Amino acid sequence: ASFDHVMIEQKPSAPPAAPAALTATATGDRVVRLDWKTPSGNTQSGVKIESSLDGAPFYEIADLAAEASRFDNTGVENRSALRYRIRVYNTGGYSGYSNIVPGASKTP
Repeated sequence: ASFDHVMIEQKPSAPPAAPAALTATATGDRVVRLDWKTPSGNTQSGVKIESSLDGAPFYEIADLAAEASRFDNTGVENRSALRYRIRVYNTGGYSGYSNIVPGASKTP
């Protein structure tokens, strides 16, 4: 087959808006529950959870489904040394990061 003068043009999706209101709650002896809000109208493919220990660089600890709004980080040894942040993504790229929260910010 031969194609002549064919041009395919597709505008990529815009990256989604950043998640908001990230909170971390100690729900058990070694569990930190993260909750957040996703802006309405976001078209996202997934959620990336990142953590930092004692001020070290952040690293990815989970890649969740697009509809996720909660994550339980289990087996946590030292909640007070942890920091968390999240961002969402789609085919257009990554959102900005959420706020950063300490792993022991609240208890139920």
